[in-house]
Amino acid sequence: MDGPHGIERSHWSAYSALLDEEALECIRFSAWLVSICPFHERPLECPRRARSAHLCAHALADALACVVGFCTDHFAAEEALMTRAGLRQLEPERCERHLEAHAQVSARLHEIVAAADRVPTHESFGALVQLIGRFWAEHAWDHDRELLEALRRLG
Repeated sequence: MDGPHGIERSHWSAYSALLDEEALECIRFSAWLVSICPFHERPLECPRRARSAHLCAHALADALACVVGFCTDHFAAEEALMTRAGLRQLEPERCERHLEAHAQVSARLHEIVAAADRVPTHESFGALVQLIGRFWAEHAWDHDRELLEALRRLG
């Protein structure tokens, strides 16, 4: 059934499901990263530091590929839903802020990827853990919640 502005209630459900997936993936990625590099905040205490640094670098490359892949797919799905739901026309400023936030997260993620070969591995892990935590806390509150509320209100 459509709401007063033609927004389908199914769009709210779809966006809500995307946000649930986002939250679970952020938690999963954070836990996975910390399990791979538990000493990213205390590198001198790391028992693997001298003998298996190359394994940590490979694990970082795998983690970066997974996070980049998830963000690319997730942001594309969110942006497609904004278009299908008509939010870009009904809430253009809000959607523009949301898209800009996606661009900022993607840019920072790509900075971490680009620096991975010249920055100590533990620093890259720390930067990635921090980015995911900040993204989930700030983006979910500042942007995702607003769009979910707009869908609810318009639907």
